Amino acid sequence: MASPTGYPLFEQWYKTNDWILDKCDKLPRSTRFTLSGRIANLSLEVLELITEAIYTHERSPLLKRSTSTWKSCGSFSASAKTAA
Repeated sequence: MASPTGYPLFEQWYKTNDWILDKCDKLPRSTRFTLSGRIANLSLEVLELITEAIYTHERSPLLKRSTSTWKSCGSFSASAKTAA
């Protein structure tokens, strides 16, 4: 996927998203389809919100929603660290 240039938030989150998805693939099978699936979905949702914010005039609500979406993942990621 070609990333839009000139958007540091998008570029950084795209790299972070690759890392997250790689880590989710390496989790044990017992958590891969539940916990890691939820983390991967939230990560992709944040990427979608950032992408949408790039192409819209009112960015603030979308970026706030992306922040709250990712914050909701905090408890999942803490659980994944203990499961790994």
